[in-house]
Amino acid sequence: MKQHHVPELNDQGRAIFLRDHVGVGFDATNMVTRLALVSEDSGVCSAFAGQANASEIGPMLAATTKARGLDLVQTSGKETTSATSSFYKIKVKDHLYRLVVSSNPIPNASVQAAITLAP
Repeated sequence: MKQHHVPELNDQGRAIFLRDHVGVGFDATNMVTRLALVSEDSGVCSAFAGQANASEIGPMLAATTKARGLDLVQTSGKETTSATSSFYKIKVKDHLYRLVVSSNPIPNASVQAAITLAP
């Protein structure tokens, strides 16, 4: 991220997105959306989007992983009044990861979608 001149999160951003976890976060806000990228020292990585169309996330994820030759398998999904989450397994090289995609149906919420990858 530093090679692309993406700034680290400020103290307030770190408090919101890293909480008490050890790692680094970046403010990758762009012309499309507010975006925070977080990499925890435990190996968990997350992206938080301020604006997102929930119906486009799954197809975009499937197309992106397929284009890179990765095997993405949906294991389950859950919809509540406060969020919709889809759970996947993805194999990258010889490593199996868990991937969770969550979207927020509440209009004007500060985070509309999050994608988290964990070992």
